[in-house]
Amino acid sequence: MHIVSKRDSGLGDMLSHLSHSIWLAKSIGATVYPDWRNTRYHDPESLGLNYFLDFFYLEDVPYTQTLLDVPKDITILPYREALSIGGSCPPYFEPPIFETYGLTGTVPAFDIFVSSKVLDFLSQPVQFQYMRNIKITETIKKQCNEVLQDMRRFDGNIFGVHIRHGNGELYAVGSKEETLLFNRYEKILNQLLQQNKNLKFFLFTDSQIVINWFEKKFGSVFKNPNARFPKSIGEPMHFNVYKELAGHNILQWSVQDLYLMSQLDGLICESWSAFPRWAIANSSQTLLNNLLIIKSTDAIDDGQ
Repeated sequence: MHIVSKRDSGLGDMLSHLSHSIWLAKSIGATVYPDWRNTRYHDPESLGLNYFLDFFYLEDVPYTQTLLDVPKDITILPYREALSIGGSCPPYFEPPIFETYGLTGTVPAFDIFVSSKVLDFLSQPVQFQYMRNIKITETIKKQCNEVLQDMRRFDGNIFGVHIRHGNGELYAVGSKEETLLFNRYEKILNQLLQQNKNLKFFLFTDSQIVINWFEKKFGSVFKNPNARFPKSIGEPMHFNVYKELAGHNILQWSVQDLYLMSQLDGLICESWSAFPRWAIANSSQTLLNNLLIIKSTDAIDDGQ
């Protein structure tokens, strides 16, 4: 049996989906195929290339690196076209195998199960357990080593700050919602600086708007020197691949950010974003001791 993880979304969501696939595969004795051949990070000329293999590998999990040669006489759920390069796998056609197995311990008979719908029913500790089976390649780690070495020339702790802005897609520039988002972070970071004046921050974001705001409020900040941001406002980076930035580069910078984030001494992030999950799952105890997750229901108005 094979479980195909074919989620097309942002990197954090794709890794969350894969962790669920690993959980089910280990539970029923199946192999996993991370199918990242046709995602929003792909440019037209790169369709069909499995980007997962460029940046990740699985450890202690039986997995296959190709399912291109599929026999015709086997059972494929939800349908055969989902394995093709251009094929889609709409969630409403997908049997609820993950949920059914979690509730009953049984699954229907299949040779290949293709899953693309949102999966986020595992508790985060369980999800993190299976995210530790997803490893970043040594190539990515080497690309990050110079950045890490440069940071560590400074004394004191370095906390990561993850702000998901969407380049104007999630928070309109200058809107009340954007102001409240920034106020929330400013209040928390100032509190941390009052406790430790030597604390340094490493900013992880998807928008130059956030960098400009952060540097205005807190001065120079560590950030991934490789990353670039789209100039057009209103679209997230992974929807911008046909315009200014190559999708493969965007995904590479995002993976670099995940690894850099996992190597720091603390992290401030939002609960609703899936992006930091891999970094938290694969971080040190030091980061976990200094992990501050802002819930979406936290009050962010001034004075609260």
